[in-house]
Amino acid sequence: MAGVKLDVSAGALLIFALAYFFDGSGIFASLLPAAAVHEAGHIAVLLLCSARIRRLRLDIFGLRLDYGGTLGKRALLCAALAGPAAGLLYAFPAMRAAGQGIRMSGAVSLLLSCFNLLPALPLDGGRALALLCRARTVLTCSRVTALLLMAAGLWALFEYGSLSMLAMGGWLLVYNAV
Repeated sequence: MAGVKLDVSAGALLIFALAYFFDGSGIFASLLPAAAVHEAGHIAVLLLCSARIRRLRLDIFGLRLDYGGTLGKRALLCAALAGPAAGLLYAFPAMRAAGQGIRMSGAVSLLLSCFNLLPALPLDGGRALALLCRARTVLTCSRVTALLLMAAGLWALFEYGSLSMLAMGGWLLVYNAV
């Protein structure tokens, strides 16, 4: 992939730094291979569909691929779902592997893939939904998904002291507020 430009925003660097320094469990290190497999799935399908990857942009909303070429709705749908599919294909054998780190990476990949299939933009499930439905329907699904995730997050906060789902729901709600 020669000639591909990599852009990393200051916000993304801040989030990575915070995750690295405050992660005592090792989940951040397990996220990197899981995320790489996920993105490789998207890239593989785009390349199979004759797209040319121009830029990888990492910002506070995640990694975005900019590509050139004209893709039909079916190819775009396949490209959107290829990341979670690759993540799931990686997750199950990884969770059965010998090393603790690779098992944790497999579990993170499973969670990442399932989360990315939620019907909310900018997630892959939301992108797939956008290819199949009207914009108003996609926005409604995105907001409802974010609110449901926040409600589940409030329960998890009170039950287990975990802020993860609440934060993810808030992030989706902020993204879809515009």
